[in-house]
Amino acid sequence: MNSEVFFHLINAADDDIPSTDKESHRQYADAIVSDECPVISSSSSETVLEVPAVPRAKQDAAEPNLMVLVILVQGGLLGLALILAWLLQLYDTSQPLSEWLSWPWLSGTWLGLVAALPLFFVAIKLSQAQFAWSRNFSTRTEELLRTIFKDVSVPGLIWISICAGVSEEMLFRWSLQGGMAAWFNFPGGAFLALTIASVIFGVLHWIDRIYALLATAAGFYMGMLMLATGTVVVPMVAHAAYDFMILYWLLRIKRPDQQ
Repeated sequence: MNSEVFFHLINAADDDIPSTDKESHRQYADAIVSDECPVISSSSSETVLEVPAVPRAKQDAAEPNLMVLVILVQGGLLGLALILAWLLQLYDTSQPLSEWLSWPWLSGTWLGLVAALPLFFVAIKLSQAQFAWSRNFSTRTEELLRTIFKDVSVPGLIWISICAGVSEEMLFRWSLQGGMAAWFNFPGGAFLALTIASVIFGVLHWIDRIYALLATAAGFYMGMLMLATGTVVVPMVAHAAYDFMILYWLLRIKRPDQQ
């Protein structure tokens, strides 16, 4: 059934439909491309159109495609981090696996999980703030995230969050910030490296100016975690945990119309 026939069937249900509703019905008719017919019911006062849900097969196909994209992008970032760290001699290239296994994974994981909580709290409060700029920012960001991740399962969200936390912290904190800190061998060099790496992190997360500024602040927080603990494991876990918490809250708990 093409959209023009569908449009006339909708309007045939009630001759007294206002012109604005007819335009809405035409938009629905043009938008629906499915083998399933929508359900139409009519009374003397209103016409109700129920748009069929996206077929399950299309939903199931969306997640594997996104997973492949995540692996390619985050894998590329991790590869870039390892190359940069190798050039800057940040690890023993003769025994890299032994060095990475010696990192404080257990204690760093616990500290990282705790460190993710303040970020999550700030994000929730920001989404609830009544400033015009924060409402606009939250609305745009949430719509974007829902569009990208709406069909992703909880295990998929965990995987995406881990990939982002590991690859981005290895690149921006371990390789970039750590490499510049070693290079800036003067008082305040570590803080300068932290600042530069955070700004680069924010710029490369540019969606709009506010998002870039907030990403810069988050990058600064992650960099401070590495300076304070002496290991990239803590910001790595904090980044992954924060990403998962915010995505799960947005996609599984918060309603789209909830402020």
